Amino acid sequence: MHKKAGITDSNLSSFIACPSPISVVSEESLTNLGSVDRDQNRPDEARKELGKALQIRRELAQKNPETYLPGVAEALYNLAQLSVPEISANVS
Repeated sequence: MHKKAGITDSNLSSFIACPSPISVVSEESLTNLGSVDRDQNRPDEARKELGKALQIRRELAQKNPETYLPGVAEALYNLAQLSVPEISANVS
């Protein structure tokens, strides 16, 4: 996991357990880091960060779907954007 975000596999569950501003900010930070890594052509790191953001969003959506389910769709879209250049390269 990206050390800048301060979230590791071992402490991720504590962020998810209680939907708090910390969970939301952590998810947003991971999304931002993933976007930066994507833009800087680091797709593997971007996938990890965006995948963790998706995991947090899914957990939050289970507790409060009306609020957090649209964020799950956004996270899936962000991950899909990583595959677009790969798909285009394979078609050409």
